[in-house]
Amino acid sequence: MSIAHDIMPIVIIIVSGAALLFRIIMQKRRLQQSTGWRKYRKMVIQFIFISITYLTFNLPYTIVYFGEALGFSSFGINFMEPYFFPLAKVPSMALPYSTALTLPGLKEKLYALIICKPKQNTIRPAVTKS
Repeated sequence: MSIAHDIMPIVIIIVSGAALLFRIIMQKRRLQQSTGWRKYRKMVIQFIFISITYLTFNLPYTIVYFGEALGFSSFGINFMEPYFFPLAKVPSMALPYSTALTLPGLKEKLYALIICKPKQNTIRPAVTKS
């Protein structure tokens, strides 16, 4: 177990996420601008999805190793191999999808791509008034 590779990323994500949310809330109250808030809201949503993805899959693994480092020799050893080792590989596969969910207009584009329904142009007769 390495503090730099296992524990510090989780601490950095939690601290920077809290600082970002606090900064945005304070600036929103101070400036009282609703137009600029939409840009920040998209950024915060992306950050939250990425953080939740990383924390969900890496936090249990890190907690077990941290418990073993504190001296609890059999802390979570029953769950480690069958559950936590495979979970540690999931964030690299799930991160692109969790980020793509936050992109605007993606749902409509994917629907059009999956259905493969070509757009039908309707030809209508021209009506002239005399």
